[in-house]
Amino acid sequence: MEIPDAYGRPTMTAYLGKGNVALLALGLFSKDYGRTWPEKVVPQTAGNGGLFLAEGNPLVDVDDDRGLTVRIAHASFRRG
Repeated sequence: MEIPDAYGRPTMTAYLGKGNVALLALGLFSKDYGRTWPEKVVPQTAGNGGLFLAEGNPLVDVDDDRGLTVRIAHASFRRG
C-alpha cells in the first residue's frame, strides 16, 4: 500500500488505540487502522532546523481505564 507524502520507508509506526495509527516521523495520522491517512502535522525539527530521524517503534503509554494514549516517547537522531 502506498502512503501519500511518505518518503523512504515509513518508520515510527505506532498504534494509538481505537483504530488510530500514526507514522510519527512523517506526521501522518489515520483513524481507520491505516487504510487512509487524511491528517498531517508538520514534524518537529531539530535545533539546527534539520530533520529528526527515527527507527523502530515508539513507546506508547495508554490509560488503562479509557484506553487512550497519554504519552508517546522515542529516541531520535538528527540529520543535517
